[in-house]
Amino acid sequence: MRLLLPLLLLFLVTCTSGTLDTPSRLRTYLRVVNNNWLEQVVYANCGSRIRIGVARGINETLLRIPEECVGREVFITTDPIGSSEISKSDALAVERGDVLDVVVPAIYNGYLFLSR
Repeated sequence: MRLLLPLLLLFLVTCTSGTLDTPSRLRTYLRVVNNNWLEQVVYANCGSRIRIGVARGINETLLRIPEECVGREVFITTDPIGSSEISKSDALAVERGDVLDVVVPAIYNGYLFLSR
């Protein structure tokens, strides 16, 4: 019984260490709702164009926005695989821990709707 309490405390400490989100560990994400059947290569533009991933066709994809874009204005561009069309959003200020949403329309009009 005397050994049970220290083991229980050790178990609780190891299970909880590193699981709490501190401000320095919060990540920033982009949720892409792709209403088009083509897959989209997604770029974050915050001074330079950074490829952040691929959004599958007719699907929702969660991508991580790079740290160098946090605290800056970012606009998103998508380049559909198999097409020469490129769509671009307006700029939006990004803060640590934000989850931004971008909607790719079913029919290309060159514009992406970006929101928080």
